[in-house]
Parts: sequence; structure tokens; C-alpha cells
Amino acid sequence: KIAEVAEVTPTPTKTIVETKTPANSKESITVSVSLSDKFKNKVNPTDIVFIYAKAMSGPPMPLAAAKIQVKDLPVDVVLNDSMAMIPTMKLSAHTEVVVGARVSKSGQPVSQNGDLYTEKRSIKLSSKVSLLIDQIK
Repeated sequence: KIAEVAEVTPTPTKTIVETKTPANSKESITVSVSLSDKFKNKVNPTDIVFIYAKAMSGPPMPLAAAKIQVKDLPVDVVLNDSMAMIPTMKLSAHTEVVVGARVSKSGQPVSQNGDLYTEKRSIKLSSKVSLLIDQIK
């Protein structure tokens, strides 16, 4: 006798690519971002999420960044030079970067107490990295 198995439909992951650079470019990083279950009751669907790559050392300004809302999570974002905050500071000029994601309770790009976040260091270009937002500033 064969047991019936219920079909499980996984939560779809959206992909955001805000560029003409191919997603598999050596000058990009694919970032998968999700929110820890322990924080799901601490956010609103319209809270802003910043996903970024910044230099390992030097100015804190991101080399590339994307802005979404909590309701878009989980999401895959491809960060690359087309998302540079300053044209002269490009992701492709670095071999390793810090990649992070932050839920901004104020909606502002500057980190503030109470924001939810995560970061990973020493991420090489052309990598795919998974981030779980699981810390409070």
C-alpha cells in the first residue's frame, strides 16, 4: 500500500537584479536574504531593508546597495557596480568585501539602535552568500 504524501509548496524567493550586468558576472555578488523567525513579530511588512556590500576597510559608504521592503523577503539580490553609491567607489575594485542586510526601523540608510541586521566579512566577488537577519543593533 502506498501512503499519500501531502504536497508542500515552498515560499517563493523573489530575485532582484537592478542592472544590465549578468547575474553571474565576476564583478557581482549574489545575496540571499531572509529574516529570522524570532524577529517576524518585530517588523512591519513595509519596513525598509537595505542589502549592501562595503569595503573591508576604509569609508563606511556601501560600494553597492539595494533597498527593498520586509514583505519582499526572502529575496535574492545581485549587487554590482551599477548599484554604486559613489561612481568612483566600485565593487569591482575590491577582491573581498563585507556583505550585510539591515531592517531599518526608521527607514533611513544610517544604522540606528533597534535596527535588525546581519553581516558577513571576507566575501569574494562572484560569490553567492546567504544572510539571515538575526541580530539587533
